[in-house]
Amino acid sequence: MLAAKLRDRRACLVLPQYADDLFVCETIALHPLVLSNGPELTSKWIISTGQGHQVKPVLPGKWSKVSYEDNSLPSEAASSITPAIADAFVPVEVVADALLSAVERLGADQPPAVGIMLSSGVDSALIAELVARSMKQITVKSFTVGHNGGDPEIEGARLTALALGLEHHELFLEPSEFTRLLPEAMWAMENPGGYDEYPCLFGLCEMAGLHVDVLFSGNLSDTLFGGMNFHTQLWKSLNGRPTDEESAPNGSLTILKGSASGTRATLRTRSPSHGSLHAELVATMDRRDERMGAQEMLAARFGIDLRMPYADTHVVRTAMRIPDSQKVNDKGNKLILRQASAIFLPEEIVKRPKRIQQLMYDSAMRTWLLTTFDLLFNSAAAQKRDVYDYGNLALVREDLVREVTRSTVQNAWKAISIETWLRMFADEEHFARAISDESVKPEAVFSPASP
Repeated sequence: MLAAKLRDRRACLVLPQYADDLFVCETIALHPLVLSNGPELTSKWIISTGQGHQVKPVLPGKWSKVSYEDNSLPSEAASSITPAIADAFVPVEVVADALLSAVERLGADQPPAVGIMLSSGVDSALIAELVARSMKQITVKSFTVGHNGGDPEIEGARLTALALGLEHHELFLEPSEFTRLLPEAMWAMENPGGYDEYPCLFGLCEMAGLHVDVLFSGNLSDTLFGGMNFHTQLWKSLNGRPTDEESAPNGSLTILKGSASGTRATLRTRSPSHGSLHAELVATMDRRDERMGAQEMLAARFGIDLRMPYADTHVVRTAMRIPDSQKVNDKGNKLILRQASAIFLPEEIVKRPKRIQQLMYDSAMRTWLLTTFDLLFNSAAAQKRDVYDYGNLALVREDLVREVTRSTVQNAWKAISIETWLRMFADEEHFARAISDESVKPEAVFSPASP
């Protein structure tokens, strides 16, 4: 594991993207990796180790200028390339050109085997079409994961692949397969975060690794163009429209000792935290979001180079110049992106709504969660750890037994993820065996004999 290899030293890695930009990528374990595009830097500071200061990770849309004296470790001062104020109007063609240019840059090496993570929505469909246009000498492959029960994501992606002439691959998963996929994904990411999205993406990357070396993703589009339900609700609230009720963010049950007593989710109307959608999106770009890094690590597990055109700095700059009125209104969201997509895509793809890519939260999911929950928390190892509030753990289980909802599934999932991560990385004996013996598989943490 990279964390183990770098345990006793700090390392800063400098890599080029553009000739005049410096980017700081997110941390691997506790060791910041610095991405730089300056040729002067790459020639004089490829890798530095020692007692230098830590460099703060910077998200897409950020830049960091480095200066140095006497060959010392560079000092760092971060700034944002995200405009604080949007333009009055941005032509649709500017968005289309920015995305096309990003795809062409990312595909300039003309890799022989290329794929796309394909959903039912317009974000990934647009990238798939642009990739196909820029790499006409190959057949682009597409990959989708979901359940085999009328999954709208599976069906929508299948229609998109057919319309665009992609070589399409589908992966159908059952909750029982998370016994392998959850610890595998967690071992690859070294992170307990996320819900069933990450094990599903692990399975997708595992399948894609049999066919491609490069995989494109439509990730970050919703953040840039206001594509999330919360963005729609924020627009409604700011414009005096009735908003949908949603679960309060503090409605989850805390399971660790010393946390607040258990509470159940309540429905409420969200009040706007910013005075405009643009301000909300800028704030989102300023917050650390590990999902992009997680996707890259899952893909890397299978030797895949993940490429994300929406994270291209020119695309980020362009998207954050767009005023709210061109992103969301009473007719829908991601308006300008859909208009740009209409230049390249059939109308039925442009207007198709995107849904959350996840498995069904049903009785099969409940059965797997309860079985795994009981296996983990009835163990002597979990009780000896003495970090859990077993009263709240009992509430988590009771709620899931009573009903299967997004909230009850995710509360149980969070509890299982925390204990799974602790077994993998906090149990020193298991961790030592896992990194030294390749026959010790990640799913061993779900074995009754596991510590």
